[in-house]
Amino acid sequence: MMSYRIQVFLILLYTSKVFTDGLNPIILIPGYSGSQIEAKLTDKKDVPNEFCFKKSDGFFNVWASIEVVLPLPFVDCWADNLRMVYDSKTHTTNPPPGVETRIPGFGDTAKIENVNPKSLDSGKYYHDLVEALVNSRGYVRNVNLRGAPYDFRKAPYENKQWFIDMKNLIEETYNNNGKKRVILIAHSLGGPMTLTFLQGQDQKWKDKYVAGFITLAGAYGGTIKSVKMYTLGDDLGSKHIDGMVQRSFQITWSSLAYLMPSPLVFDPKEPLARAFNIDFSLSNIEFFFRNLSCPDCYEMWKDSEPYKDRLAPPGVEVYCLHGSGIDTIDELTQEVNDKPNQVEIWTSDGDGTINRVSLEACGRWDHNQTQAFHHEVYPKVDHMQIMGDNNPTMVNRIIAIVDEIANHTAT
Repeated sequence: MMSYRIQVFLILLYTSKVFTDGLNPIILIPGYSGSQIEAKLTDKKDVPNEFCFKKSDGFFNVWASIEVVLPLPFVDCWADNLRMVYDSKTHTTNPPPGVETRIPGFGDTAKIENVNPKSLDSGKYYHDLVEALVNSRGYVRNVNLRGAPYDFRKAPYENKQWFIDMKNLIEETYNNNGKKRVILIAHSLGGPMTLTFLQGQDQKWKDKYVAGFITLAGAYGGTIKSVKMYTLGDDLGSKHIDGMVQRSFQITWSSLAYLMPSPLVFDPKEPLARAFNIDFSLSNIEFFFRNLSCPDCYEMWKDSEPYKDRLAPPGVEVYCLHGSGIDTIDELTQEVNDKPNQVEIWTSDGDGTINRVSLEACGRWDHNQTQAFHHEVYPKVDHMQIMGDNNPTMVNRIIAIVDEIANHTAT
């Protein structure tokens, strides 16, 4: 006679299958800073100060971490574990000697629902959208609702293994869900990551496995905010975070070089920054980096240039959503008589993080692919709200788009 536990298991399995039948599975791709990073210290030789650990028992969370708000000298220990070291021979970046890092949770949504495991409020990311998909549409985490985190410190050209894993994840999810085609939802840097992935697949494969691509605030032409991050750092809008500490490790990331404004979208001669009557633009970008005393930054920028042809269409149905009407960094200026830290920030239209001209670069796909293209602009919706963060209206719209894509495809 069948045991009670086996009966319950079979009932749950059957219920789950019935509950998820008819739903196109979804894979969520995070953006810049949207994945957790774990680190392990193995006899680290060089540390910033005597308070820093050189060895750890195992892996521990390093991004996002409450250590970001610790006072000196402890925050320097945290920052040093996040920095990367550029290898000019291989044109790659790696953690410093004695530091091993990994990106946990590939395939699941848990690590991208909340990037700070110790604080839901400060680390909430895809949480609201996932909860709504589960509660209102019957999606099941790690069954037909998956996540694809990656090392966002690295530009797409350094994340080659992720592209292999992503293809396998899509095929696995497709096969495990009644051969229903997969919907890809990507935010911010996740947009160019997903686009680069799709550009690398043949059309037959995309037609079989991908139902559609929902891109939220995609940085397809880069952002002028990266100029600020190179010069002043980014305090993430918090008075408790030191922007220059953030700068110390973020300028070592190839992804920041990749996110510099693209000449395909921005005017190469338009000033990005002005200091002491000298204009810095894409046309003299080497001069900009040399003035920052960051030669590796310029090398990483050169490495990323061949991969910035981001505007070829993806070859699948697209919904491109982004905000507008929010002041977004357009230029930084510092005059001769200004104090050392006195920098004036000029703004233009965007979503508060990405300039509108970059957000709208997805529009170039319209009429350049046979698959349907939809472009939706939401005034006064910022870079995080567009993905439903504390914004039920956007959550409902994204879910409605999922339904629309499902109606457009038979499988």
